[in-house]
Amino acid sequence: MNKSRDKSFHFSETSNDIWKRFYDNASIPTVDNTSCKVTDNKHVFVDNAFFKDFINEGVIRITNATVDTKVLVSTSSFFKCSSNEKDGGSILMKSSGSFVQYKVCSYESKITGSASN
Repeated sequence: MNKSRDKSFHFSETSNDIWKRFYDNASIPTVDNTSCKVTDNKHVFVDNAFFKDFINEGVIRITNATVDTKVLVSTSSFFKCSSNEKDGGSILMKSSGSFVQYKVCSYESKITGSASN
């Protein structure tokens, strides 16, 4: 068990159990990294993450998913994250697929751009 996670969050399940709670039969590849841009239509699982001061494009922007795409953001926080686009702030899911936010907190995150028609 991750000791720093124990100190920061109360949880009763492992990450894999949380994924299975929402997407029982869908498999996810395991990739741990600090910066990643997902450009294809794979499943996305963000767990136990803290994002601070992401500007211009926000943090998570999914614009070309398929109906089979599954996204889960779990036990994560977004602090002062913004988007200069007309939509989205910290998180944007703008297409087909399934998106779940579980135990997510956001503070002072916003859209700074304006809608243009």
